[in-house]
Amino acid sequence: MKILVILPNFEGGGAERIHINLANEWVKSGNEVIFCVLQKKGPLLSKLHKEIEILDLNCNRILFSLIPLISAMKKIKPEVIVSAMWPLTTVSVFAKILSGSQSKTFLVEHIAYEKILAKLLGHSLFLIGLSKTVSYMFAQRVISVSKGVEGSIKRITFLPYSKFKVIYNGIPIPKSIKNEKKTLFNTNKKVLLSAASFTDRKDFPTLIKALSILFSKGYTDLKLVILGDGPMKGVIENVIKDLKMDKNVELLGFKNDIYKYMASSDLFVHSSKVEGFALVVAEALSCGTNVVSTDSPHGPSEILENGKFGNLVKIGDAEQMANAIIEKILNPLDKEILKQRANKFSIETCAKSYLEEFSKY
Repeated sequence: MKILVILPNFEGGGAERIHINLANEWVKSGNEVIFCVLQKKGPLLSKLHKEIEILDLNCNRILFSLIPLISAMKKIKPEVIVSAMWPLTTVSVFAKILSGSQSKTFLVEHIAYEKILAKLLGHSLFLIGLSKTVSYMFAQRVISVSKGVEGSIKRITFLPYSKFKVIYNGIPIPKSIKNEKKTLFNTNKKVLLSAASFTDRKDFPTLIKALSILFSKGYTDLKLVILGDGPMKGVIENVIKDLKMDKNVELLGFKNDIYKYMASSDLFVHSSKVEGFALVVAEALSCGTNVVSTDSPHGPSEILENGKFGNLVKIGDAEQMANAIIEKILNPLDKEILKQRANKFSIETCAKSYLEEFSKY
């Protein structure tokens, strides 16, 4: 099966990582995979299977990608098109129609379309829903990475429910990872780890405030390490300085091999305002690392089964987050229980589910 995957780039976000992992699995099972990207850039490029071809459209804006996408589809003649991340999904549908391609189209939704996201994007939910309704009706399936994401899209569109399918994101399950705490973090303190792009919706200021609250209460045997990069790095550095947390927070930048950091930390903390799945939460569980996460719409609560496998806290509530951090440090869940939960989200299971959907049409 020839599969064309359409993405903006290979930056270090969860959506990009899952599609790279899926593509690698599809190649292993004998399929041909081609990536078509607006720009061939990003640290995840090195993670691609050597047999995967990359077509660089060299477009700075999604709007300008329509004509190049039409040409790419005519040239590649894929059997299946997989596109992710609106509005690229909508442009991909129109490109497929205008190219005359007979490909089966599958659109993947990675984020919940709630009011908070619409505010961050600067678009109204009505207009987002309208564009999805008009374009998504021509796709075979709209695949959502969680039940919450599916529900959010159903609420803002007029698409028939038969179009929808939930396939949880998949992660590579590590077989064995040694604890390298002293080497990676250079500390004997309890390490709180967080990882995400430095954007407003990831809300790192609340996490740093939570650490400051813990220090004010005498819990000083803690170090916060954040992996990632992005446009709000300067803002985050200022929050650290303003709260006098310079010696207790370390920004290590983007890391390709996130698992060894998770396995070597004492607690993973996720502070996002809105999510679709929260890949890093599942990855932390797979390493046997306990988790505290905001109850952001919608992935964390589904992964953690409403708090059974980790603590869920209110979005933007630094005090509640601080309390949850200490509770989980003092009363961690057994590592094997967390690892067993993570097995539900294996990349092998996820990749197989996609291939089964492709074969139905």
